[in-house]
Amino acid sequence: MVPLNKQCINCTTKYKANKSSYTEMASLNDGFSEDDFRKADTGRCGCVTKEDFKKTVGKHITFNRKCLQLSILKRLPFLSIMRDYSLKRDLLKDILAGLTNGIMHVPQGMAFATLAALPPVTGLYVSFFVPLVYFFFGTSRHISIGTSAVVSLLVGNVVSRYGSPVPPANQTVVNITTPPTGGFTDVETFQISVAVGLALLTGLIQVGMWLFHLGFITAYLSDAVLSGFTTAAGFHVLTSQVSTVFGLTIGRYSGAWKLIYTYRDIVLNIVKTNVATLITSIICIVVLLIVKDFINGNPRIKAKMKIPIPIELFVVIIGTIVSFFTKLNFHYGVAIVGVIPQGLPTPSVPNLGQAGEYVPDALVIAIVGYAVHIAMAKLFAKKHGYEVDPNQELLANGLANTSCSFFLCFPCTTSMSRSIVLESAGGATQLCAVVSSGLLLIVLYVLGEYLYHLPKCILASIVIVAIKNMFKQFTELKRLWYFSKIDAVVWFVSWLATMLLDTDLGLLVGAIFCLVTFLFRVQWPNTYLMGKIDGTNIYRDIKDCEKASGRTDIHIFRLNGSLSFINREQFQRHLYSDTGFNPALVKIQQKLKAKNKDLQLKKYGTPDVVENGHANEGFHANEINAEETKTNPIEVIRHEQYTSHDDDYKHSLTHIVLDCSTMAFIDSAGITVLNLVIEEYKETGVGVILAGCTGSVRKMLVQQGFFEKHGTTILYATAEHAVKDIVESRNDIGIISDILETNNTQL
Repeated sequence: MVPLNKQCINCTTKYKANKSSYTEMASLNDGFSEDDFRKADTGRCGCVTKEDFKKTVGKHITFNRKCLQLSILKRLPFLSIMRDYSLKRDLLKDILAGLTNGIMHVPQGMAFATLAALPPVTGLYVSFFVPLVYFFFGTSRHISIGTSAVVSLLVGNVVSRYGSPVPPANQTVVNITTPPTGGFTDVETFQISVAVGLALLTGLIQVGMWLFHLGFITAYLSDAVLSGFTTAAGFHVLTSQVSTVFGLTIGRYSGAWKLIYTYRDIVLNIVKTNVATLITSIICIVVLLIVKDFINGNPRIKAKMKIPIPIELFVVIIGTIVSFFTKLNFHYGVAIVGVIPQGLPTPSVPNLGQAGEYVPDALVIAIVGYAVHIAMAKLFAKKHGYEVDPNQELLANGLANTSCSFFLCFPCTTSMSRSIVLESAGGATQLCAVVSSGLLLIVLYVLGEYLYHLPKCILASIVIVAIKNMFKQFTELKRLWYFSKIDAVVWFVSWLATMLLDTDLGLLVGAIFCLVTFLFRVQWPNTYLMGKIDGTNIYRDIKDCEKASGRTDIHIFRLNGSLSFINREQFQRHLYSDTGFNPALVKIQQKLKAKNKDLQLKKYGTPDVVENGHANEGFHANEINAEETKTNPIEVIRHEQYTSHDDDYKHSLTHIVLDCSTMAFIDSAGITVLNLVIEEYKETGVGVILAGCTGSVRKMLVQQGFFEKHGTTILYATAEHAVKDIVESRNDIGIISDILETNNTQL
């Protein structure tokens, strides 16, 4: 623990901190210590004074009017946006983009609600309430939050699993109605109660993650995991809509092997296909694909249109009109949406009677929903040159799910397709969400009753076309295999697990497998023996770079990763094998040679070597106590080499430079093995030097007392400086040795 004093008692020397002092020290002595680094950078040592403590505490506890104002602006980002809003520049753009987005919300909201095994009107509720909440708390200007395919699929799994037609005896069913007209059946009421309870739990989890700054958890879902997961989820979404497209009535499965069971039932019931439903579905899918790919997706045509053609809305309107006049439901048995309650729902408290059973599902939805949302938000922020606050986005998602659950809304997240359309339509701020919700309000109060005859197969067709881009992610597997086979395997495992074990288990397996591969890569890091390219100061791996050549007397070893308990044995093994020098084996050879010499001396006697009448006594370097003199280890080891000419075991290696420039951190176990390596090499006459240590590594070495044991001169700024100093020290000692030898000869 560093001392806490009014005046730092450890600062015996005053430094004037500036860049020139750092440069001067670096030029005079490349082996400066951690204390020297701190003094050069800050003008003082690392001790904490009372003034520092007061300043640090005051910085985080200060409360004033300005602090309160900044806090409010941070938690309510719309205030800053509206304060700088330009009516002339942004209003028309936001209105057009908002209307375009709202038009897409209507068919997709209803379609994704059916995907969630809920009445279509609940999707309209989500599309109305959620964007309004996000307008107040969100920081992204170009995302369209509401219903989405992946989250709706996850919700549908939970609803199918727990939303049984007959509630348990101890379960109280909340009376959910939507005044002024209409209502839900008992089955729909119970299913909605499960979905809104799930939304409340999801929102509370996200708010809790915001409170404890746990947004980093999504970092454990790598791009490969998410890509494989969403691709497989696309198959689940497609499978859930196939029965509706064919007009079949089959059960909805959940858990492992659900795809196999579902397609088994489809094949067994294929003879019961409703031909009118199938023809309607095919026509809708073809029309949607043609308009989306060849008109809206055509760059030439797209450049001439201010907004893309809202083909989903046109298909819904035309399909409803055709169904009404031809009476598809009455004459051909085509399933229709039925009654859509008018108006907004009455607020009600979500029923959490079964909440304990689907907490794991809520956790998965919270993480997946936020991961998809923040990825899209960052994408558009980078494209348009503004910043999003990841933690604030977590709060916005949590509040949207929590508050909207009181209005019959199921969990929400960002839709990729709607967000792209919103951005391409020219949306400038979150005001687009208000315009979009205004259009949804008109639909709920005025137009909802006219959607009674809308065929459900049209909604299924909209869902199928909306997820087509998910299947294009298969090309990602080929790219990953080319660049990183490990990431490609992670993608495939995530995809296969999601296909076979359902979405929630598949995501868990993919994340765990990704973490295992990461641990394997940490445990077996890449190591390199570095060599210098002639005529430059550049060092490269001598195995990969033909122009790089190493020295036989000085080896530069680099660990491409951190040194910790998990890879300390691998570090030691690779160090010995790459340098071709194992201290333990060398010591055994030395002992064997010493034993053989003793046997020879006993057998033949000890010859007396006499010069000028005096015994020639060798000068041994072990008479020098490096611990007492605190001498640079380079000088001690070089002195041993030049004075111990009668050593029985000789080797060309004199120094090993550990290049720590790529070492992000080191733990206590890593320092322990580092001490062991240094001592082992020292016993065999090889010096170990540390070069290029990062600030975090140097700090850990200081805290563990590393420099107290080995001295601060073991540390060098770069490997180049270390090699240069070794060579210069060798030349100096060689000159001194020659002078001493000349003097002895003259005597």
